[in-house]
Amino acid sequence: MTKTDRAVERFAAMMIETIEGLEQGWRKTWLTSSASGRPMNASGREYSRMNEFFLTLHCIGKGYELPVFVTFNQCRDMGAQVKKGEKSFPVLFWNSYAKNKKTGENITMQEYNQLDKASVGEWRTAHTLRSYDVFNVEQTTLAEVKPEMIAALACALHEMAHSTGKHLNREDKARRFGDKEYGREELVAELTAAMCGNELGFTTAVRENNAAYLSTWLKAIKQEPSFLVSVLADVSKATSFIDERLQATA
Repeated sequence: MTKTDRAVERFAAMMIETIEGLEQGWRKTWLTSSASGRPMNASGREYSRMNEFFLTLHCIGKGYELPVFVTFNQCRDMGAQVKKGEKSFPVLFWNSYAKNKKTGENITMQEYNQLDKASVGEWRTAHTLRSYDVFNVEQTTLAEVKPEMIAALACALHEMAHSTGKHLNREDKARRFGDKEYGREELVAELTAAMCGNELGFTTAVRENNAAYLSTWLKAIKQEPSFLVSVLADVSKATSFIDERLQATA
């Protein structure tokens, strides 16, 4: 039995357990609310929907709060270690290639796509299910070695929110630190980062530089409730814009 075969069997066993649990009524939904955010790797790339389902089940079963995974080598390259005794979890992917009909030689899809029209007929495309092992970040020492990793992601979401302004026709005139429009844009970015972070399973705090705006935001909302409505409209657009771009690169 190959490594991939064992991974498939493990997924099958998890599915069986899940369905049996549904039949017995001890789990109301496929995935409980304790699973926070779509599973992703340390660089922020989300896993395929198939892997997402089982990685989420894995997080639920093990009680992991953060659905972020790394390979053994990725963990090592970041200067951290997998904790002693921790077990890996499989991730499946389709490996695509082309095989020569006569010689049986294999080439990559990139090489296949570069073949001229006369040569393409000599090859056939094939797909093989493969697997590799990952560890949840809670199984590693990353939290001790790189405590800034999560904070960095929250900041990245904030800056991504700012970058949507030029695409979504928000006020693009020059803003000065401390003025009304600057403060409003910071609120849009804060709320967008919070919403995206929630979807990704992270909680985000107000950035230190924006703490001074709290009373200003509160005052503006009390004096003019429509201010919040307009902000939330931009937040909704920015959140959707970021989500669409993330989905396009997944």
